[in-house]
Amino acid sequence: TGGWQRRHTVGGQLVYPTQDEGWTPSGELRAAVDGALREANSAGYAALSIDLGGAVVLAADEPGLTSLKAALPPVARGRTRFPLSLPGHSAFHTPLMAPMAAELEQTPPFAPPTSPLVDGSGRLWPAGGEACDVAALREYTIHEQVVA
Repeated sequence: TGGWQRRHTVGGQLVYPTQDEGWTPSGELRAAVDGALREANSAGYAALSIDLGGAVVLAADEPGLTSLKAALPPVARGRTRFPLSLPGHSAFHTPLMAPMAAELEQTPPFAPPTSPLVDGSGRLWPAGGEACDVAALREYTIHEQVVA
């Protein structure tokens, strides 16, 4: 995905906290995220990409990113300022990545992993030969990880 990513960046991602400085969930920050997403979707496309528990990763096309950056109130955590753009990132985990998934479908089949893998949902993909359903691992990687 790295080569495709460098050639075909699609939108981008940014990080925004959803907890206050005391690590307590903040309804105010969560409401700011929800409102910014609504505004961004009237300008372009934006979606929650990853909920990290104390922060969210938002993904959007260029108009959506511009809107998110304007709508989210600036927040500081130490020396870090939010919203924080993630350089070199596309709008991963959104439908905007469907062209990348289609291109990845044309790549060679996966080889079985040589070490056990644990995916983002906690599923274990065992190492070696027939122990791992390589077709299911490929489907998960290309579709659930890139697009969903």
